[in-house]
Amino acid sequence: MLLHKINKKKDLWVMLSTSRFSGFCISSIRTLKDPATLLSWRSLGAIRLLCSRFLFCLPLVVASLQPLYRTVGDSQRSFRTSSLVLARREAGSEMIEGYSTNLRESRLRQTIQEDAKAYNEYASAALELMDPHISDQGLCTVIRSTRDIDQNKRRRYLYHIPLLGGQQKSDDNCNMLSIPPVELYDNILSRIPSPSGRKVAIFREEITKESSQTTSSKRRAVLEVWTDYGNCLSRRILLPESQHGKLIFDGATFGGPSWNRDETVLVYVAERTAPSTASFFDSPNYEDSFMNDGNEGESSGEGHTPVIRGGVHTLGGGKYESWGEKYHRQAPLLDLFLANVETGLVGKVENCPGSETGQTTTLKSFALGQPVFEPTLGQTIVYVAWDAGGGPEMPRRLGLLHCQQRPSKLYASPVGKLLERLMQRNLTSTQHHYNEDPNKQNNSEDNSAHALGQSHDQATSTANHNGGTTGEDTRADAASEKDGACYCLTLENRLARCPLFSPTSNGGSRSKLVYLSSADGFDTHSGCFGLSSMDWSNGRPVTSSHRTLLSRVWDPNKDNPKDSPTVLGMKFPGLFLNQLPTYCFLSPEYILVTTQWGSALKVVRISLKTGDVIPIQHSLFSSSDDMQSDCILCVHGEQGALGMTSSPHKTPIVWHVSTSRLVQNEKSIVIEPNIVKSISAPIAASKFSPIQEKTELKFNSHIRFLSEKDLPRAKGLRDGIPLQTILLLPDNSSDNCKRPPLIVVPHGGPHGVSPTTFLPSYAYLCGYGGYAVALVNYRGSSGFGQAFIECLPGHIGSLDVKDIVTVTRDLKKSGLIDPNRVGICGGSHGGFLTAHCTGQYPDLFQAAAMRNPVTNLPSMSTATDIPDWVFVEALGKYDWMTYRPPLSQEEIAAFWSKSPIRYVGNVKTPTLVALGLQDLRVPPSQGLEWYHSLRSSRTRTKLLMYEDNDHAIGGTSAEADVWVNIKRWFDEHL
Repeated sequence: MLLHKINKKKDLWVMLSTSRFSGFCISSIRTLKDPATLLSWRSLGAIRLLCSRFLFCLPLVVASLQPLYRTVGDSQRSFRTSSLVLARREAGSEMIEGYSTNLRESRLRQTIQEDAKAYNEYASAALELMDPHISDQGLCTVIRSTRDIDQNKRRRYLYHIPLLGGQQKSDDNCNMLSIPPVELYDNILSRIPSPSGRKVAIFREEITKESSQTTSSKRRAVLEVWTDYGNCLSRRILLPESQHGKLIFDGATFGGPSWNRDETVLVYVAERTAPSTASFFDSPNYEDSFMNDGNEGESSGEGHTPVIRGGVHTLGGGKYESWGEKYHRQAPLLDLFLANVETGLVGKVENCPGSETGQTTTLKSFALGQPVFEPTLGQTIVYVAWDAGGGPEMPRRLGLLHCQQRPSKLYASPVGKLLERLMQRNLTSTQHHYNEDPNKQNNSEDNSAHALGQSHDQATSTANHNGGTTGEDTRADAASEKDGACYCLTLENRLARCPLFSPTSNGGSRSKLVYLSSADGFDTHSGCFGLSSMDWSNGRPVTSSHRTLLSRVWDPNKDNPKDSPTVLGMKFPGLFLNQLPTYCFLSPEYILVTTQWGSALKVVRISLKTGDVIPIQHSLFSSSDDMQSDCILCVHGEQGALGMTSSPHKTPIVWHVSTSRLVQNEKSIVIEPNIVKSISAPIAASKFSPIQEKTELKFNSHIRFLSEKDLPRAKGLRDGIPLQTILLLPDNSSDNCKRPPLIVVPHGGPHGVSPTTFLPSYAYLCGYGGYAVALVNYRGSSGFGQAFIECLPGHIGSLDVKDIVTVTRDLKKSGLIDPNRVGICGGSHGGFLTAHCTGQYPDLFQAAAMRNPVTNLPSMSTATDIPDWVFVEALGKYDWMTYRPPLSQEEIAAFWSKSPIRYVGNVKTPTLVALGLQDLRVPPSQGLEWYHSLRSSRTRTKLLMYEDNDHAIGGTSAEADVWVNIKRWFDEHL
């Protein structure tokens, strides 16, 4: 009937035969590889149903199928009447096909360009700040790190922000005083202003020619000292390359340099030099390194490092066992050094735990970091020592990145005698100035630093050789000039880190040491820390004054007083943070820190007298105060505090508030900070396209709660802590006809959290891609109390999977998203959950993307840098006193039962797999197993491999490439 009616409109057919859309449809039909598959009435009915949506071109499409249906009698009569149209189609078929192909390619190119342009826009809006500082004059300096996709690197810009004591009352005043940022050279390793701001230490790496007769070059580290508030370069100090390896600037773990109270000396961290090794077949007199008897461990003489013959390829000798992911190119043992910025002399702190073992092996000893001077006398340094084999709990060196459970303690080392030696200019015959020819001063500078860096026995040997005093008098003098032994400050704690001293009181004779602590520690890679303090008087600790200000919180709503403040419906969950800010003291009584509070990051004020915790509140955004995340950057006792605020749908802003508003003696603190606009402006991440001065985010976000009655029961977890999901929704999602597809995102860890901050990747998927994005903080996430974490170990692959599935089904019923278009995307443990969900629930998700996923626990347990993670998360326990692979059949079976690879045969979801080939945490073989399994089962899959990237796939160009690929994968399959 339909064909008969259309046959009467031949003129319309002729017109449609030249239309662009009809050409596209004809070309699509002609691409069918096997016309025989259409020779059935069922196939014809399917085609008619498809074409019914485009009735105006149906006659031409049906006409194009005449050769395929000549065996069908009833339809053949209809096709005969369209000979004119068929003739025109045959004549122009090649032209139409070519045009359609070009049109598709043009659209594809246009879409790629739009995708790249949008990613550039969102990545340029990110605000990542480091090394913030406020001087006594009220000048704030901060370094901003930005992406440069074109050069595949990070660029750094130094900002100067006059604060005027926090008295400005409008944004315009902030903008009038803004100073354009200055880009820092790549060879600047770190910039460390002194506490007052009068001096600035800049560590550089320089490349120089070894001599005028050769083209070879070498790297050297130089310390520049700028005085007069950073206006005068007063000294350049060549750091002693013979005494240590690379300098360490690691805000995540080992810390960096720190000033003494007089701002005359810096303490810094550097790699310990590896033991000297030689081949079995080197000459006995090879570089005078050892004696003629050829004994292992022999010495070249008094005052020299032992040489290990045959140790070139030995672990602990010529080869070292690293701290795993991101630290595999760093020596495992770290030492502390003092640099006097007035004399230019450098000395090693010898009286530290494990310093006597590093000359013969790197498998023992301790790694030292996070050093600070005590401020009362300034003659003692306090630092963290990580067990690197010198203690009982590290039979194998395990990965350290994001692993807060590694045993660490605080130590103190007196350095008064070393400071005296560094002040004695007559120890070196040549004075060095920054404006001398570097090539002329290389040897003298290096030698002077080397002499101060020697142990005192070595220095005595040198003095004897030059005609100095010998015999018992010399040994007595040497003993009297050595500093006393180091001592442990936190014997009662398994974990202690982040030592900081409060401003002095009582005329400068008293201070308070504050640090993160945990008496029993935890086996999971992250957990709830306590906050401890200890009084310090006249250069010595008052051990009887030790107290725990904040204890570990097990259940937030049960372990806090009834009148405690709440955020997102939950009372204070305890301290969940990686580090204390370098400058966090409002006064000797209060500190400001940033901690996870449920799904949000919040700034809290902690009393050092009572331990009371009060969240700092403000309403810079029109959305709920609980929804936004805050971060404290820097605090000055007189000049105020600098902070940052963002939310998933609001780009970050920096603000400043005076100190007086933060020390109010009230149960709640609400501030009205001044916005510093100059630092928040976007910086283009690529030359690919221009960006706007302000990024417009066309989506909103809110937090959804699921109570425990709606979730599977979790052993050991009390009622009252709901599961929180951050939901990002495009602006047009309120229109029922345009409900967006959904991407579910489980975070990694598993003991991490997806915070309510601006994240360029997810903003890109939602604001530009048009996807609803659900960031699920399943049970086991941090920031909800220790019980919320402890309920997951031993139950991965079931409890966390059920949480993800429950949230997904709840959203499908909500009416906010399109229930027929749901994807899932995760990395690391999030990739583990992505694999599990698509394997255990093969019909729930229509597309998936995973980054460095865990897929096979038995094979990962012997290949990862954190084998303890596999045991703790799969079995719930780990023996820290020994290291072993899974030995019993029961352990291997338990690992297998919790592995996604067990369900890979069920997967039919199109899956994108992205791998960093330098990943030491989750070996690339894990993702390859999954990819090849899907490929062999004819499941749609795609593999991305990034050669120079590790677990995070954090290289600038790789990060951009993987997220554009993820977006396009979901475009194709959702």
